[in-house]
Amino acid sequence: MNRAPAPSPGKPLSTERVFRYSRGVNLAGPEYGDNGAAYDAASAPNRENPVSFTAPGVLGTDYAYPTLADLRFIASRMPDPVCRLNIRIERLQESVGGPLRATEAARIREVLDAAHEAGVGIVLAPWNFGSVWIASGTATTRHPIGSAQYPVTAFAGFWAEIARGFGSHPGVSAFDLMIEPVGLPGGARGWEKAAQSALDAIREVSRSVWAWVPTYGYGLSSLSSHPARWIEDPAGRHGYKGHHYSYNLGGSQTDYDDAVASAIDQGYRAGPNADALITRELGVLAAFRAWLGEAEGYIGEYGVPQVEHPEVSPDHARKWIAYTERMLQEYDANGWSATAWTAGNVVDPAYLYSIYYPTGGWTTAVNAATSAAAVIEAHPTKRG
Repeated sequence: MNRAPAPSPGKPLSTERVFRYSRGVNLAGPEYGDNGAAYDAASAPNRENPVSFTAPGVLGTDYAYPTLADLRFIASRMPDPVCRLNIRIERLQESVGGPLRATEAARIREVLDAAHEAGVGIVLAPWNFGSVWIASGTATTRHPIGSAQYPVTAFAGFWAEIARGFGSHPGVSAFDLMIEPVGLPGGARGWEKAAQSALDAIREVSRSVWAWVPTYGYGLSSLSSHPARWIEDPAGRHGYKGHHYSYNLGGSQTDYDDAVASAIDQGYRAGPNADALITRELGVLAAFRAWLGEAEGYIGEYGVPQVEHPEVSPDHARKWIAYTERMLQEYDANGWSATAWTAGNVVDPAYLYSIYYPTGGWTTAVNAATSAAAVIEAHPTKRG
């Protein structure tokens, strides 16, 4: 992005950005819990969780970061890619409100160095679902942003540390304030306060780094939680993010006809060149466009089902790919950045949303692509 004098608060610098919009993939690995297993940290208030401030896990056993070889492979397939790196707050900080753990910060810096060398932009995003996990004795408990154990000031402090540590790194494309914030005290209003506080903390350090602000909830279907855009940004370098999965509103992840039937049950109908599922999802995107107004938009995750998955018939795989092509056309038409789910460790062609994966397995270099890659590569980053 080009740097320029700050405009009036809240006005994005859309005409001054280097890219009209960016395309890329999510990089799996740093967010994992144990043995390469990712999990939804909001699925239960209390559960055994090896990732906490006191037990961040073992690199190469519990989690992994992308390497230069991984990033070079992705860059060889996608010109000018911008990829989201999903990190964990607990791994990066020594304690609630504490400084960054030096060893972990150095590992992320290595990723950013490699990304810059490979020509890949990185979006740093905490994979925390609006909370942190804190160990006490043998129990590990989820504490949402805004709770007594993890106040908004601690979340803002985390972002101040990230801004100081990485905000000026040439490998950083943007910050993404949170992965799917849910379960906060006060719901969407609580998240609005937390997001504004985090952005304020970033701006105390940097007025140039771009920030993506997620809406509350798991995806664009929860957009109605926010009556209007709320961020005040003295630098004007921000936009809003949502995740876009068709099955969030019902329907199968693998059976396309079932997903269409679900949309019909919800009252949607086929239109010109669109079945009921596509009609529904175009409506979701139209609502996001109307809500954004002049602000920038980012689809932080979308899924591209692929032929190799053992539970997807070839006929249904073709339908899912055609559906995704139509969604990407809509992202293009709106000038929205988008990163597909997912690539890297440990993703293989048997995973429904695998894009790029390592044939050698866990912690080996990414060196292969599933059929899903083709639809994404047909919609590359567009320069402004």
